[in-house]
Amino acid sequence: MRKLLLTRLMLFAMLPLFIFSCGKDDDPAPQVLQPKLDGVYVYGTNTVADVPTAPAARLSGATLNPAKSSGAATMPGVYGKYMYIGANSTIQISEVENEVATVYGAENGGTRIAGEELDHTDVQDEFIQGTLEANAAPIEISEEGLYYLFVNTNDMHFRLMRVEPEMFGDTQPGQWTTGTALPMVSADRDGAVFEANGVSLRGESGYKYRLNKGYEVYNDGSMATLTFLGVESYGAAWDAGVNELIYKDENIPHQETGVFTVRLEYDAATGEWTETKIKDYSTTQVGLFGNAYTLPNGEAAAWNEAYGLTTPEKDGNVYTWSWNDVALIEGGEFVLLENGEWGGLAVLYNDATERAGNAFDEGVTKAEGSENFMVVAGGEYDISLAIDVETGTRTLTIANSN
Repeated sequence: MRKLLLTRLMLFAMLPLFIFSCGKDDDPAPQVLQPKLDGVYVYGTNTVADVPTAPAARLSGATLNPAKSSGAATMPGVYGKYMYIGANSTIQISEVENEVATVYGAENGGTRIAGEELDHTDVQDEFIQGTLEANAAPIEISEEGLYYLFVNTNDMHFRLMRVEPEMFGDTQPGQWTTGTALPMVSADRDGAVFEANGVSLRGESGYKYRLNKGYEVYNDGSMATLTFLGVESYGAAWDAGVNELIYKDENIPHQETGVFTVRLEYDAATGEWTETKIKDYSTTQVGLFGNAYTLPNGEAAAWNEAYGLTTPEKDGNVYTWSWNDVALIEGGEFVLLENGEWGGLAVLYNDATERAGNAFDEGVTKAEGSENFMVVAGGEYDISLAIDVETGTRTLTIANSN
């Protein structure tokens, strides 16, 4: 009995403590769990990392231009990151040393300033920038987008630039004086897509992607960021026909003159950029060129005048040029050329073009010693060229007219 009474008294004695601890209204907010690994982290509302312990929070060294940074590709204390930030959001920077974290913000949430008024950059558009201060207000971002964050813990300076890419170079009408903007189509934690339609590009030329109106988010004469896109080698990219974009001061090749839709995409998981250039052939004239047909004046062509220049029909992503009842001359040769002349779209026998139609069984073959089409059986033929601009597939169909 005594034992039972003692147990009840002990429980009763504990009760006020329990009520007191649970009934307070002014408990401090739970502290954000900080990483234990030394490094610099960024986190905030509606961005790639809600807390500093999230995998995407850790900052890596900023990619530098070795030619302007004493040969260095990175430097201690200098960090950079491309990251999605939503509208009306805030971010903070956490620096961890020996498992002790210091959380930084900026006075008044950072200062907005035009690049033209900011030292050590050639970017013209607006930055959010300032000096990192412990326990200061979080950095404020009002507009959604993909951003580039630059942090230098050596002098505690930061700057934040919204990514607004542009093509810049000899491909453009303005060449190296004015670029072509690629507006943002979408952006989220997984990446971003930028796209421009009706972009006129000159063939056999080079360009870069500037990620804003300027090349360098930071350049103080001894250190410069590589915040623009090129390729490893112009010649290698030209030969491969594929541009693998990297942060490098090497022009990107463009081969074909025309009007294009240009798409630039950023993948947050890999940190890679990819481009897609889709040509608009709506006004592109293509015709036969060679000596395998008769000209309107009744004379046989002699590689001096095109036949049947015409624009295509468009169905979805596929453009199709058609020529019906074309009288081809036995022993003659031809190719298909944009505007009936060299320098644009050219369709040769083995030029990455699929061949279809019964004429390739017995009427048309490859000319000896060249990539021309040769007519082995004269007669009337229906000819069509189809180009799928999404896949890049080209199909030339030649069939007997019946």
